[in-house]
Amino acid sequence: MDLPDLYRLDHEAFGEDEAYPDFFLRQLFDVHRRDFLLLERDGVLCGYALAVQASGEEYAWLLALGVLPEFQRQGCGWALLDAAVRHARVAGARRMHLVVRPDNDSAHRLYHTYGFRDGEFRKDYYGRGRDRVFMSFVME
Repeated sequence: MDLPDLYRLDHEAFGEDEAYPDFFLRQLFDVHRRDFLLLERDGVLCGYALAVQASGEEYAWLLALGVLPEFQRQGCGWALLDAAVRHARVAGARRMHLVVRPDNDSAHRLYHTYGFRDGEFRKDYYGRGRDRVFMSFVME
């Protein structure tokens, strides 16, 4: 994987305000390289997910799921989410957690359709004005 492509994808999928800072994405990649799940279509990196098993726990976190705008609504998000859940299950997770922006309707639909359930609303979770909704999925 070419990190500049991942940086570009992350910024295009999430926007400048929500994307990981480049240095942090680099650190995540260095530490969790095996947990990055990439999706290519026609030779183009069009999406990625980052599913990380919590150390010593029976749950994993979906830290990112991003798809380039021109590839959205084509099943890429579902494919990445399914791959992330399977990846976490193989690592020993029995649950998966994530947080999502309250106004991200397409992500909420995807997660609900897959079987994730809403948890608590977390005000200022990522800093002032950056609220999130906690969601979780029990793996069978």
